[in-house]
Amino acid sequence: KYAGTTPGTHEVAARLLRTGMRHDLVARHIYDDEPFAALRLLGGALDRSVLEASAVGGLGLVWTAVSAAERDALGLPLDAVERVIDVLRIATEAEVACVLKQDDTLAWRVSMRSKGRIDVSAVAMELGGGGHRYAAGFTGHGEPDAVLASVRDALGSAPHLPE
Repeated sequence: KYAGTTPGTHEVAARLLRTGMRHDLVARHIYDDEPFAALRLLGGALDRSVLEASAVGGLGLVWTAVSAAERDALGLPLDAVERVIDVLRIATEAEVACVLKQDDTLAWRVSMRSKGRIDVSAVAMELGGGGHRYAAGFTGHGEPDAVLASVRDALGSAPHLPE
């Protein structure tokens, strides 16, 4: 599914399948097994999501935020928010997806995903974080609007790469 997948990746997968492993059970456990509270959190995060079609030089930005209070109310740890970016990033109108996740210290863990035209690792490094071209993040402090403004600013100066 991702650009980093190589023939070697498929060769390793083939070797694993030859062992008789139940890949369907492994995949279900990893990708399709969430508590109902996590689904409620996802629904709320998607309901609050914002599409800024003119952002990123017209390539588009979609974003949302999940507070520590919201997680606490549902009894969920920070890692329960990881699924949100995977769903948000599929928005056709946005090259970049961003999720602000408030941790227990009230800092914002910011996850970004790119479809390939923007190197989000360069954006994250400018903001004190890291990652790779398609997936990166950093930790921000203060109000979520200020953290998001720093993302917008960094995205505004990010070079556009060919598809």
